Amino acid sequence: MKKLIFLIASLTTLIFAQQKPIVEEIFETVLLKNVNIVFSSDNILKDGMVLIEDGFIKEIGKDLTLRRNSFVVDGNNYYLYPGLIDATFLHSHKIPKPRDTVAFTPGTAPNFIAGIQPEIESRLFIDGNFKKHHEFGFTNALFSFDGGLISGQPTFLDLHSKENQILLSHFGILYRFKNTNRVYPSALIGMMAKIRQLFYDAKYYGERKEKFFRDNSQPKVEFDETSEILLKVLSKEIPVMFEAQTANQIRRALQLKKEFNFELILLGADEAFKVIDEIKSANVPLILSLDFPQKPLDKITTDTLKYFSKDYSSYFIKEEVSHLRKRQEEVRLNLLSNPKILKSNNIPFTFGSFKTNLDTAKINLRLLLKHGMSEDDLFKALTTSAATIFNLDGKIGKLEAGYFANFILTDLPFFQEKSKVKMLFINGRKYEIE
Repeated sequence: MKKLIFLIASLTTLIFAQQKPIVEEIFETVLLKNVNIVFSSDNILKDGMVLIEDGFIKEIGKDLTLRRNSFVVDGNNYYLYPGLIDATFLHSHKIPKPRDTVAFTPGTAPNFIAGIQPEIESRLFIDGNFKKHHEFGFTNALFSFDGGLISGQPTFLDLHSKENQILLSHFGILYRFKNTNRVYPSALIGMMAKIRQLFYDAKYYGERKEKFFRDNSQPKVEFDETSEILLKVLSKEIPVMFEAQTANQIRRALQLKKEFNFELILLGADEAFKVIDEIKSANVPLILSLDFPQKPLDKITTDTLKYFSKDYSSYFIKEEVSHLRKRQEEVRLNLLSNPKILKSNNIPFTFGSFKTNLDTAKINLRLLLKHGMSEDDLFKALTTSAATIFNLDGKIGKLEAGYFANFILTDLPFFQEKSKVKMLFINGRKYEIE
């Protein structure tokens, strides 16, 4: 038996000694040369060089000294920009639910049925498929679930294709006015009541815990995971990301912030322009979607006609469709004007890819250039502003010594129509895009 074990161990050692691990080659020191380094639209260092050591930017300039054992990469005269940050990437993976369920009525559904799962950690379900993100130019993203009223804890990470370096494993919890399971709370008034009740329950839970720790003759407090997480919100250890699209939804989220004094980040905020003063007064940052409605079609389509009765006259239909088109265009222009209005009011904001097709997101981004935003404004929103919102300024979002070596290289200036991302560096690791 001992001889058999020895033989198996020897064969295993021999096999693994002959195999080479299939991993991307990583170098401690990289010298990237022959690149146009874009600090801003009017500050471009041509034929520049970047020295990378241990995943960080060591030095930026011209004619840098080649270090011993450095791996040299030719930048092909590409344009180099800071890596972009996707402030909200909602994964289609459904939030897992416990297998064991209990009988309930619509008014007494357990939290996981009612879409309340703050304990779920999105970092456990990251699949590493970030090809579309790389092609767009994203090197970092906030990863979360598209779930119910409380959709777990988002994770902020570097977008490595094989292994992800998590920078913030529990960045707050994600709320939204949404519940598709037809149980309480499904109506808006019920959702507001449930959110308040959860916070008050967490407060009471914390007070009972504190009393027990001071005096163990007090009744022992049974562990409650939801309350434990909400206590971190109430103590401002983690923020609440609240998806609120309409003006009234934004007002409700701001009211909850005022009532419970937590840190708030508004997600979506399509009608932020209607409540600018309230947002500014609350000092709340925003994450806008890169999704914008397409311009209404000129002709009446079959899809449009299905909303009208066959008894209506042709003239009436044309009039109604005309009003519909005007309303659609008004909404579209308001969404496109949102970033400019926020910028003019010094309200911090960034962009996320939620609800967005990344194949057309760059087209949408270029549209903003026609609605009051400059290239520098957009790059700031997608880099330094996002880093500040996630408390990662000083680490990502800039081309500067000491920052993570997260940047992208494009064949043409980024906002040109035919520009493509050709190469990325994420923590100093090189990725080429065919």
